[in-house]
Amino acid sequence: MKSNCYFEALKAKLRNPRGVKMFKVPKELNEVTHFMWRDGDFYWHAYTKDYNKNHFLFDFRVKKIPAYVFESYVIDMIQFYDEKIKRRVAKKTAMKFSELKDEWDWCIVKYRSKCLPKQSDLTYYEKVLRQPLKFKVCQNGELKTMTLKEMKKIKDDFEWKHIGFFDPDFDRVYRGLKGPELSELSDAASLATVRR
Repeated sequence: MKSNCYFEALKAKLRNPRGVKMFKVPKELNEVTHFMWRDGDFYWHAYTKDYNKNHFLFDFRVKKIPAYVFESYVIDMIQFYDEKIKRRVAKKTAMKFSELKDEWDWCIVKYRSKCLPKQSDLTYYEKVLRQPLKFKVCQNGELKTMTLKEMKKIKDDFEWKHIGFFDPDFDRVYRGLKGPELSELSDAASLATVRR
């Protein structure tokens, strides 16, 4: 059966007009015109490995992506843009806004302790890194790095961000190297976490 990303997003919207947000992926995230949709805690899109931007119809598969995974990807992709662009991209991709803080300026989405990822979702990254995945955690204005296990022990509310491959502090946290000028962590804090 052949279809198109736009048709599949439109069908999802027609099936559930109030619960589904359909959107065109902003140019900052994808050069090729592509449509996705959000349904609750998940993002969806129709795709094919043989996709060619000149093909209107193609044999497709529908992919389901947890919201925190897609939103982490978006934050990684737009972290160096100005706040106006961040807000526009976040709005277009159905992401929720949070108050932007100086030390937390990359945090477009306010992740809460109730929205922690499942350990099974981290398996791929941990195999690649050969160590537990780390997150940046902001609690009462203080920024720290933690593992998922450590985050689960926190009882109060906090914000968090996955330290992905494109994060400016990736080398500091996983390799103990001093990072770029855009670092969000102090040397002492990041190196202390590496030695844990």
